[in-house]
Amino acid sequence: MDAIRSAVEQLLQSTIANDITEDEALAAAQGEERAACPVCLSVAIRERKTMSPRFLCSKIHGFEQPTQVVYYPHVRSTDKNLAVDAAKDFLAARNVQVHVKRWYDEMSRQALLETLRQSIAFIEGKPYRHLCADCLWQAADAPLTQETLDLVIGWCSSAQLTAR
Repeated sequence: MDAIRSAVEQLLQSTIANDITEDEALAAAQGEERAACPVCLSVAIRERKTMSPRFLCSKIHGFEQPTQVVYYPHVRSTDKNLAVDAAKDFLAARNVQVHVKRWYDEMSRQALLETLRQSIAFIEGKPYRHLCADCLWQAADAPLTQETLDLVIGWCSSAQLTAR
């Protein structure tokens, strides 16, 4: 089951990732203006009150006035391309989760409907199929035919056709 889910996620992600525009990814990256070192563009700077030069970065570059850069906190970088790629990956993964959840919800709904059909058949005294939970979930999207029942019985040793 996990292998099927992984294959579906990979297929969806490759399809969905191509649909995300750079503008959408850039909006999701949420860059913010920050003061930075003019030499190395590090945003880890501190102001000194009494010494000169007035500012010092984490790499010990001294300077009087910091420059303004767009900093992307999610990737901890000022590199726009890196931030856009990370945002595209994030948006694609989120979209895959939405699609997989919809698929899972639909499969669960189909399994519930089949359970209800079996219950109604049992109450009415009609032949019904009795499946374990795993096989019922796997067979939920299959049409209700004798061939499907034979296939499902092949999956599970506890599956049986019960006639009353």
